Amino acid sequence: PKPDWKLKQIRVLAWNGFNETTLAVTSPSNFLIEVRDKNLNLLYRLADTQNAYFTLRAPALIAIDIPALPLTGDFYIIFYDRSTMKIGVELENGTGNSYVYDSLNSELIPAQFKIDNNESTKVNWVIRAVGE
Repeated sequence: PKPDWKLKQIRVLAWNGFNETTLAVTSPSNFLIEVRDKNLNLLYRLADTQNAYFTLRAPALIAIDIPALPLTGDFYIIFYDRSTMKIGVELENGTGNSYVYDSLNSELIPAQFKIDNNESTKVNWVIRAVGE
């Protein structure tokens, strides 16, 4: 981020994952968002219920407002979905800038899936940092 930049909102492409034969809203389940600095030190944490944001059956970019958080240098937004919803990914043009966070060992593992011919493909989580 540029000098004096503040993170004010996090947008996540997600949906509740239910189909037409199930209820549109499931029983409450929590999700967790963390913002960490380049050394993975915790800067901000938000826990909330899925049903407060993620109730759609189709993908949507959901905005989650947070208190203005001044950031300098690289940072990470970590989203824990607790396996209760679907999170959007970009399958093409993977940049290698998305990870799976191993909280037990405090390490980042490149996000990739085996898609074609059992070869690993880099993916980007569709999570956006919004600020000014």
